[in-house]
Amino acid sequence: MKPMTRISRLLILALLLALTGGSVSAQVQVSWLEGEAHFPDDKKYTYTYIYRYPKVEVSSAATEEINHYFDTALQEMMQLMVPMYAADPIMAGDGGKLIREAYEVTCNTDRYFSCLMTRSQTVEEGTLNSLRSVVFAADGEYAGQTLTLRGATGVGDSSVQMAALVFEDVWRQLEVVKQAGEPLLLEEVSYQVLAEEFYPESHFYLDEEENAVFYLQPGLLRPGKETLRFVYSREQLNALIPAQSEGGNVP
Repeated sequence: MKPMTRISRLLILALLLALTGGSVSAQVQVSWLEGEAHFPDDKKYTYTYIYRYPKVEVSSAATEEINHYFDTALQEMMQLMVPMYAADPIMAGDGGKLIREAYEVTCNTDRYFSCLMTRSQTVEEGTLNSLRSVVFAADGEYAGQTLTLRGATGVGDSSVQMAALVFEDVWRQLEVVKQAGEPLLLEEVSYQVLAEEFYPESHFYLDEEENAVFYLQPGLLRPGKETLRFVYSREQLNALIPAQSEGGNVP
């Protein structure tokens, strides 16, 4: 067997790059930072904070920036937010309060890294559940930076434009659900309630197919921790953009 020539090696490398979109390793390597802390201190505390945050393997400036985002968010909770709650007589009450934050990775491709965080917090009325999401560019000019709706989807003129179009389309879908007598709806679907609680510019993440997934906060229209989610491909988002008077869609 003849030894592989330099040209052969270059051809194989070029083929690998073509198949992986320019990156031999297309995904960010993820581990998890998990823990439990008590406030004001371990002996006498009113708040327990349980967390699960992603920790990515630093292999570039982009992954370093992603880690910095989550490190900063965790330190803000540990050093500012939870201690503040524990020191507030009204927030602390009789103690036994709990905040739990757990992230999951929803998209990990050569172009995007996206996470969804589920949060539950003990309040006077019971337990408040909420979702929070973030999308990072994994490569390109904005690698390591968080992306807006427009930046994550590449559709429309601006995030404001696309958020307004998505909002109206979600409202139309909820009207269909309402007319069908969906049994899990907690209350009469109200346009005003939706406008006060649903912000498409921030209430979205990407899935593994790089679709945009918009979500309502848990308990808004379904009981308990259940939520409604609306998945849009880039083609479907483009279809929401109205034709201009002279023809064609907004780019």
